[in-house]
Amino acid sequence: FFFVPHGPHIIICVTMAPKRFAVVGADDESSSSGDMMDALVQMKHGEPNEEGVVGVMPFAKPPHPGKYSDHLLIQVHSAGVSSKETDIITGPPSKSVPLPRIIGQDVSGLVVAKGGRCVGNVNVGDHVFGVAGPGSSGGSAAQYCSIPERCLARKPPACLHSESAALLAGLPAFQTLKLAKVNPGDNVLMLGPMDMDVRVAKALGCHVTVALGADEAQVRRNGADAVLTPAEGEPWHKAL
Repeated sequence: FFFVPHGPHIIICVTMAPKRFAVVGADDESSSSGDMMDALVQMKHGEPNEEGVVGVMPFAKPPHPGKYSDHLLIQVHSAGVSSKETDIITGPPSKSVPLPRIIGQDVSGLVVAKGGRCVGNVNVGDHVFGVAGPGSSGGSAAQYCSIPERCLARKPPACLHSESAALLAGLPAFQTLKLAKVNPGDNVLMLGPMDMDVRVAKALGCHVTVALGADEAQVRRNGADAVLTPAEGEPWHKAL
């Protein structure tokens, strides 16, 4: 896996190479008891680079989706781990985050098994991307992940798996700008260092101004047209 600087955050793109793990037969309801996979696992809370906090280790492979399941079993090619994950890893222990756990949510990979209650047009052999959210077998940073069908879509053919796994980090920005009904040429003001938001707004054809404590060099690399850096104590709207 490798780390990509992303302004004040880090995006971790994990590429999981399939090894010796065979997918169990279509009639089986679960994996065999000895079936294991490699996964990126959080063992305790702390800084991710501290020994024993996060590491690659064997983990139980998710069960095969049976005839009563609406899950797809994904052979993971890439997994995106956003700043939300680093907040969980470095944050205080919580009953809602039991450990050990496989980290990651965003995922891109190959469908290797399909539950009997799946009703969509995604089939075994399709390349998909999506989110390993509630109801999934665990995080996406593993060789396999069982995910509800509704959380996945076909991967854009022009995108690499590593790109698809990172696309979802920009989804909140895309949804917000669409709700605002922005059009090409519109002026968009962003308060704070929002790197992915800048990229999405520029992709939609907007003129982007970033204010409030932004790293000018960084946001300009991301495509910002203007950067406001108010003097200490100066209200940002005056700088604007």
